[in-house]
Amino acid sequence: MKLVDYGILFWVLVATLLLPLQLAQREWIVYGQYERQYHKKMDNAIDDALFYMVEQDDFKSVKINREECVDSFYHSFYGNFGLMRNPMGQTRIKQHLPLISIIELNRMSIAYRKPIQKEGEWQLEEYWSPYYSYQYEEDGYQYEFSIGNLKDWVRIYSLGQKEWIEGLRLDLANKNKDFSWMRDAERFEQIRRHTVIETIKKNMQEVINRYNLIGIQYGKQYEFYLPEIETQPWCRTLDDMGIIVLFQGYPVDSLMGDTYDRFLYAGARTYKQEKEIEIRKEE
Repeated sequence: MKLVDYGILFWVLVATLLLPLQLAQREWIVYGQYERQYHKKMDNAIDDALFYMVEQDDFKSVKINREECVDSFYHSFYGNFGLMRNPMGQTRIKQHLPLISIIELNRMSIAYRKPIQKEGEWQLEEYWSPYYSYQYEEDGYQYEFSIGNLKDWVRIYSLGQKEWIEGLRLDLANKNKDFSWMRDAERFEQIRRHTVIETIKKNMQEVINRYNLIGIQYGKQYEFYLPEIETQPWCRTLDDMGIIVLFQGYPVDSLMGDTYDRFLYAGARTYKQEKEIEIRKEE
C-alpha cells in the first residue's frame, strides 16, 4: 500500500513541477506569435509614415511634413490592427501610444495628447510640443548642433554679445580661439551625439511624465516608462531625420497577462534608400 502511495505522490510532484513549465512554454510560444504579428503591423505603419514625412530633400534644403507623417502613421496603424471602422477601438489602442517624436536635422518635436476642458468636461486632444534644438552650453556660448549630412554645421549664440554666428566647425574653430575645442573631431562628435540623445530623451521623458499624471486622474493602472535610449540597438544609428514611436502596455491574449511593448526609431533616408533598392530589384 505504501509503495502505491509513494508512486502516486511521485507523479503528483512531477505534475506539479512540469505543469507550470509547460504553461510558461505555451505562453512564450503564444506571445512570440503575437509579437511577430504586432512587429509587422507597426513596421508597416512606420513605413507609411516615413513615405509622407519628407516633402523635399536635396541634402541642402529639407522640408518636413510632420502632420501628414503622424496622420499617415495612425491611419495605417488602425488599418493594420483592424480598427479602421471602430472609433472606440481606436481610442483604446491609442491610449498605448503616448508619443510620436519627429526627429529633424536640427531640431525635434513631439506629437502627444493633453487634457483640455470643453463645456465642463475634460477631453484629450492632439497637441504638438514646441520645437527643441540640440543645444549645448559651455563657457558663455550656446551651441546648436545638427545631425545627418549637416553634422559639421554649428550655430553658436554668444550669451555675452547676444548674437548668433554659424558655419562649419573647423572654420569657426580657426576663426575664434573660444571654439578651438571643435578642432578635436572625436571630442566634437562625442559632445554632439550626447547632446542630440539627451535632448530627445529629456523632452520625451517630460511628455511621458505628464501622460502618467493624466492616467492617474483618469484612474488608469498602467504607468508608461521611457526605456534607456542608450541601450537600444538603433541608438548607434540615430543620426538622421526620422521618427520615434513608443507603443507600450498593449494587452496580449494570454493566461499570464502579458503586454506588448515596442520602442523604435526609423530613419527617413534609410527608408528611402531601402525603397529605391526594392524598386530597382523589381525592375
